[in-house]
Amino acid sequence: WLYETSSFANTPLSNATMSSCPTPGCDGTGHVKEEFGSHYTLSGCPRAKRSTEKSHKVSLQPRRNGRFAKSPGFKKSKKSQLTLPKRNKPKKKAKPSSAVPRARELWSDHDNMNDEDDADDDDDDDEAMHQQAANPSPVKTPRRKATSKRPSPHKKAPQERYEPSNEDVELFETSCKKAYLSEAHHTTPRRPGSIGGVKASRNKMEYIIFGGVRLPTWYASPYPQEFTAQRCIHVCDFCLQYFGSAEQLKRHIERPHDIHPPHPPGDEIYRKDNLSIWEIDGSKRKVFSQNLCLLAKLFLDTKTLYNDVEPFMFYVLTEWSEHGAHVVGYFSKEKESFLNYNLSCIMTLPHHQRKGFGRAMIDFSYLLTRKEGKVGTPEKPLSDLGLMSYRYYWKQKILEYLKLHDTDANLSIKDLSTSTGISEVDIVSTLQTLDAIKHWRTKYVILPKEVFKQVKPVKKTRARIDPSKLRWTPLVE
Repeated sequence: WLYETSSFANTPLSNATMSSCPTPGCDGTGHVKEEFGSHYTLSGCPRAKRSTEKSHKVSLQPRRNGRFAKSPGFKKSKKSQLTLPKRNKPKKKAKPSSAVPRARELWSDHDNMNDEDDADDDDDDDEAMHQQAANPSPVKTPRRKATSKRPSPHKKAPQERYEPSNEDVELFETSCKKAYLSEAHHTTPRRPGSIGGVKASRNKMEYIIFGGVRLPTWYASPYPQEFTAQRCIHVCDFCLQYFGSAEQLKRHIERPHDIHPPHPPGDEIYRKDNLSIWEIDGSKRKVFSQNLCLLAKLFLDTKTLYNDVEPFMFYVLTEWSEHGAHVVGYFSKEKESFLNYNLSCIMTLPHHQRKGFGRAMIDFSYLLTRKEGKVGTPEKPLSDLGLMSYRYYWKQKILEYLKLHDTDANLSIKDLSTSTGISEVDIVSTLQTLDAIKHWRTKYVILPKEVFKQVKPVKKTRARIDPSKLRWTPLVE
């Protein structure tokens, strides 16, 4: 449609139009490819190609006052052909001078310098254009030296370097020595063989006063901030309430016994000689249970329970004296455990360790399990020290059972688990560590002699639990 309606399509081409060349001064003879004798287009004209190369060199020279701005990357090659402009390299920042003028003066001076440079550049461009037209060979124009760069107005003047006097240096050295000596004097040595190393750096608490005994702390505990900022706090060995000074603790202890009883709150469910065990419900005695967890965190690295104490029962071991029942250690267990856990956490205070109190609390947890008619196991996973303590207890219980049933020909692990309250998995793992169980003719055989060789009897001086002294009734489900 465009071809039919256009005026150019309807006009016939004459021979004159076909034979004429649009290049001025060309008669149409010759061809660029030298294959034809004549031409009638600009692309085939050999004369037009030579004239365009010369005209491009002159017409493409940039002009400041013309339509196109001067290209900063324009570069003339040594040959007669033009090359594409290259990208500018990033300029280096000027070094700051000693005296930096104000921003307005910088801008005004720079504008004046640019105006002079523009005028000089225009004159140089005109001369280069006339020389290029007269002589087609490339002529190198002298380049002007780079003008001073505009410094950034945001840069600040360099400040003078301050050199301290001798008095300042001496004062600094003496203060460092005093700080080092004071820190070395107040630092308490850690308990040898403790697990975990040093406490957190934000907690400045180094020791506690518990029952008149100074106990170095092993780990950081989330006590209130006003107490962790101190090096020492005082803890009541009856109700476990903490104080910042000895005077506050003294006024607290001197209160009447009906307000402050000299024993932990709760029900006393066991007593033999000077040892007692108290049962404390976490939902009824919440403050005491939280204080107990905070105290345990000072000596247990894996302790994570502080506030959520309602679903747990706490059993506190105390030692009687003329002043009352002092806390020695404790263990906790869940009220309702679907995995038959009979112990969740256990802790003995450092100054009461190596006396058999830990084994007595483990034995008491299994005594409660047997009283309920169940089979229990401690909460997994166990720590290294916890596993060693339980392995030692399981060995002792298995040895006692084998001595009582030495004449029996058939011994079953199920009967052993029911009588001791230890789970079958714990019994098998203990026998395997002792190398006292063998697989023989599709059966497992227990070797009592291997147990007798490796297990030592318990010392009589250690604390023991008497099941006949228990006054406790299991919870009704």
